[in-house]
Amino acid sequence: MKQKLVMLVVAIALVRAPVLLWAQYEGSQVLAALQKHLKQRVIHPEKGKEPVFKIVEKDAAHGHFALVMLECNPVEIKKKLTMETLRIYAEDMVIDTDKLMKTDDLVVKSSRYLSLSASITADQFTSFLARGKHTKNMNIKVQYVNEKLHINGNWKLAFFSGPLTTVGRLVVAKKDEIHFKVDSLKLSGISAPRSIINKFEKSLNPLVESKDLPLSPPIDTVKFKGEALVIAGERRN
Repeated sequence: MKQKLVMLVVAIALVRAPVLLWAQYEGSQVLAALQKHLKQRVIHPEKGKEPVFKIVEKDAAHGHFALVMLECNPVEIKKKLTMETLRIYAEDMVIDTDKLMKTDDLVVKSSRYLSLSASITADQFTSFLARGKHTKNMNIKVQYVNEKLHINGNWKLAFFSGPLTTVGRLVVAKKDEIHFKVDSLKLSGISAPRSIINKFEKSLNPLVESKDLPLSPPIDTVKFKGEALVIAGERRN
């Protein structure tokens, strides 16, 4: 009988062990780290104004939050992408506490509901491409015309260096990415062959990725509305 009791105690300890190891941070520590991460990444570009954050804990020690919402109009995301409006909303979300606490990396492991609503103007898109790895030296100017993206700039590719004019569509590709698909491309006024168009698209895409945004929300649609490009997504699990 005594031996069975000891075995039962050991079995319970083994079952509970992973949970105890996983909850290695206090709930208040995880909450503070999440708030700090979001405030550092999402910035209101106007002095004296701040984004709106709403966080409701469920079991913060285990990275579980009943609600996480952020909203900012306009917004600057880590000095990389400026948007006219941004709203991200998550319910019943679980994050990786270890990555957040050790490397300040916000990884969403699961969420019952996650949505994105954002808009970006042509000037903001121009500024975004001016900071891009492959586009910062192209002196790009973006315009929205008849629900298409018009890009003017300069492009240097092997034997060619000169003015570029292209018109194309924005599409949502796999893995929640926004890509630019060329309808026409001219270099110094001469229509470019498909091989050159492919190189240009490769240098530009992806334009926007889900991971560029806090909580890595889904990207389902990209549409023009008035003078803005509207990006939206919704996911239920």
